[in-house]
Amino acid sequence: MPWSPPNHKIHVDGTVFAYGGDRILHGDLPYRDFFDHKPPAVYYLNALAFLLWGADAWSVWYLAVAWTIAIGIAFLQLLRRLVPLRYAALATAVFMASAVVPGYYEGSNLTEFFGLLPAIVAMLLTHVYLTQGRLWQIAALGTVFVLGVLLKPTNVATATACVWTVLVLALRTYGIRRTIRIALVFTAPLAASLILLGAYWWDTRSPERLVGRDG
Repeated sequence: MPWSPPNHKIHVDGTVFAYGGDRILHGDLPYRDFFDHKPPAVYYLNALAFLLWGADAWSVWYLAVAWTIAIGIAFLQLLRRLVPLRYAALATAVFMASAVVPGYYEGSNLTEFFGLLPAIVAMLLTHVYLTQGRLWQIAALGTVFVLGVLLKPTNVATATACVWTVLVLALRTYGIRRTIRIALVFTAPLAASLILLGAYWWDTRSPERLVGRDG
């Protein structure tokens, strides 16, 4: 993460995401009015940054700072459940040092960087569920999984491993009924996201405009 973003060369992918965020603020939709092969969440994160702080390089930097802080908090909370605080703090400091090196994530405005947060939160939620056993935690894990998919599908390996761990342990401990219930709760956020995204596209007449039937 650069100290002075206007004087730092932004990775080409980051410029595409920033361009998409600016287009969204002008009423355009990804894949209908402009196209890239990445999922939509990163464009809307850039649009949110521009909406809050204006359309310039500093806005993306502010977003990266906020995201980095969230990553650090989540990582520390996870490790505090596993090791004493002093070791958790040390490991978090080392991890965050790698996250803010410009040459590693090349300016932070990348799906790989944004994908760190849902991956860490997925592990945190899994540990919380395994110690408390409340179904809302599974629903939260499903929501984090959806966020990972909307950022970059290849980022969801951690969340996928987490839910498989929960399902296998539930099957071995509680049986098939509890396992099916957990699976349904986990998939509910995915179904809800598909319905919401579909309704949004339909409300904006995107299918008609996409095929050239806009009147």
